[in-house]
Amino acid sequence: MLCFSIGPGVGERTGTEKDTFVNIKAIGEFVVNVVPASLGNQMHVTAENVEETIDEFKRAGVTPVESRSVRAKRVKEAPIQMECRLEQMISLGSDWLIIGRVTHYHIQEDVYLGDYKVDLDRLSPLGRLAGNYSEVGEIFTLPR
Repeated sequence: MLCFSIGPGVGERTGTEKDTFVNIKAIGEFVVNVVPASLGNQMHVTAENVEETIDEFKRAGVTPVESRSVRAKRVKEAPIQMECRLEQMISLGSDWLIIGRVTHYHIQEDVYLGDYKVDLDRLSPLGRLAGNYSEVGEIFTLPR
């Protein structure tokens, strides 16, 4: 299982539901692509508000690939892709907690260390935090 939250539309979209939420609610399936910092600009393009008829893969310059267990497409360039079926949507104030059951997990060999571990230095994952972005900083083990 994995989970993430989706808030309401903001700015020009105030009072609306974000496309990601609408799509998950409609088909009950989705893909979570783990994006490296090198794809940050492309990821940002996919977060912009565009008409439904616009191909966001093409607009962002990334390659769509068929999934194995869900209808949603994956981003070929993303080193990790998780195909999910919606397990539960929980309303939390104005936000929604989306819980998905992972049905298929894809990982590129160059970021897989074996034994269920990911090479975070090589992956260089980019996070999106309420419209802002974050890169993984120093990685260390405890105790120090």
